[in-house]
Amino acid sequence: MPDQVELLKNSMWDKSLADGRSSTAMLALLNRLREMRAAGMQIQIYATQPDAAFTMD
Repeated sequence: MPDQVELLKNSMWDKSLADGRSSTAMLALLNRLREMRAAGMQIQIYATQPDAAFTMD
């Protein structure tokens, strides 16, 4: 898929992050949402990102 190739070029998919945002499951979710939208479903996605200062201790 050309769109997926472009998506994976984004630095967010850098495996060094390893926080789930760049997981295979996330990619599968995005692909499924794309399929649902192509099938005529109205899909809205609201993405968030934690502050850079946020740590999980």
